[in-house]
Amino acid sequence: MRARRSADVAPARVALSALAWSPDGRTIAAGDEQGALRLVGVRGYDGAPVSSREASARHASAVLTIDWSADGMLMRTNCAARELRFWDAASGEPVAPARARGVAWATCSCALSAETIGAADRADGDSRPTCAARTTGERDSGGGAPLLLVGDDLGALSLYAHPADAPGAERRRVNAHGGPICAVAVTGGSAVASLGARDGAVLVWAA
Repeated sequence: MRARRSADVAPARVALSALAWSPDGRTIAAGDEQGALRLVGVRGYDGAPVSSREASARHASAVLTIDWSADGMLMRTNCAARELRFWDAASGEPVAPARARGVAWATCSCALSAETIGAADRADGDSRPTCAARTTGERDSGGGAPLLLVGDDLGALSLYAHPADAPGAERRRVNAHGGPICAVAVTGGSAVASLGARDGAVLVWAA
């Protein structure tokens, strides 16, 4: 595997904090620690830069997660200040939540979204969801229903039936990390990976 520098998407000394490819692979969305969201157009998967622009608005703090809609027309983002914002992918302009109603999302990494409603309500004590991931449903022994995994700021990883606000949705909860979980990833099989922000550990689980 060979890497190549495609574009400088953030000013010097500004750390990037989130990254997500568009469904068609032509645009990279990058969030930074100052709350900015940038869109980098690339020429296929070789990473050759075509364009780079910053969204017209910012989050109040570091961007943590980015999701693209399945059609690539919208994005949603969470930040450390627990904001949920929606964006027009073509213009980079923020849009009202009403425009995202009923939209199918290609990924589910934002812990604060319509898909994760219920997970926050079931959080123990003072814990707050920090990241999420959704399976395609192929792994669920119940015959096709997707599963939702949610990490929180106390290091716990919870497994839910999707959607999380349904009665009896929570299936399992484990104390996974010694601090906040900053990312969760799933495969098409049965593997789940979680990343601890403080302990630096990558743990692999069988859901």
